[in-house]
Amino acid sequence: MILVTGATGCLGSALTKYLVERGERVAIFRRENDPQLPNLAPYAGEVEHRLGDVLDDEAVRSALRGVRQVYHLAGVAVPLSSLREAMFKVNVVGTDVVLTAAKLCGVERVVFTSSASTIGLPDEGEVANEDYVFNGGAFRFPYMHSKRQAEAIALRHAAKGLDVVVVNPTAVMAPAGDDRRGSWAASIIALKQGRLRFCPSGGLGITTRRDMVDGHVKAMARGKSGQRYILNSTNLTYRDLIGLISSVVGVKPPRFQIPDSVLHAAGLFNSTIDLFRRDSLSCSLLSRDNTVLLTKKMYYDQSKACRELNLSQTSLRDSIEEVYSAWLTFREKSSKRPRLQT
Repeated sequence: MILVTGATGCLGSALTKYLVERGERVAIFRRENDPQLPNLAPYAGEVEHRLGDVLDDEAVRSALRGVRQVYHLAGVAVPLSSLREAMFKVNVVGTDVVLTAAKLCGVERVVFTSSASTIGLPDEGEVANEDYVFNGGAFRFPYMHSKRQAEAIALRHAAKGLDVVVVNPTAVMAPAGDDRRGSWAASIIALKQGRLRFCPSGGLGITTRRDMVDGHVKAMARGKSGQRYILNSTNLTYRDLIGLISSVVGVKPPRFQIPDSVLHAAGLFNSTIDLFRRDSLSCSLLSRDNTVLLTKKMYYDQSKACRELNLSQTSLRDSIEEVYSAWLTFREKSSKRPRLQT
């Protein structure tokens, strides 16, 4: 039996679907009334549902009955500083709870999903690998720091005898289901609808859905315990990425690059306004902290995963087409839903 935590999220649902299609016996650990459960449709009926929270050690131990392998993807991933407390609780404490229970319950192997950001944020002209000297102390990103701490916990568990492999995916181009906030689907939609009119100056490493899933499965099969593996498909500038997306959705790409100073000013303004918001989820993703990510070229080297795991390297264009097609399907279904009369 395989247990997947975070199975209703963007990455977890993609991995779960693949495992089910491969004929594996899969259980998912999720909260009751999980609002993201539709992300697993129509696979939700083909997995065993084990309910609970990663912060509840008793529920986690119960969920691990009869489980040989665990993919631990559960976490708070929306990059909002306002979610800092939740990030450290779920991402850090939750990881310790899951891995401690895995050791007690005799789980054979765990693949822990970290983030490429825990490697560090490379400077201009650098491509970071797993040995890159972490420089995150110079940046205020709760998500990066929470995942960095969670990764350290995973590696400590590995040093104490639990078989744990860490994967560090870059940004993942994958369909997001009904919950598109903070996803690539949101950017693709904005570009299609003419709301994305400028290119930022930075760049990034990006992973296709297929390579992300392939990396997880091969890390389980071939990865070395206590090792980290960067999962990445390609490195490119935001201008090149936006140009590629534009060609897929059939629009002209933005002609102008937004100055870094304007981005930083917008981020500072949004962060100031966010101080007065009661709902943390309504805060802007274009915050003072996050604008740094749009002005740096954060490139990562996946050669270790390609060499030791035989990580697949698939087409980014195909992945963009998949995300766009999923959005078109979602929009069509939404238009057919009956509307309440008032």
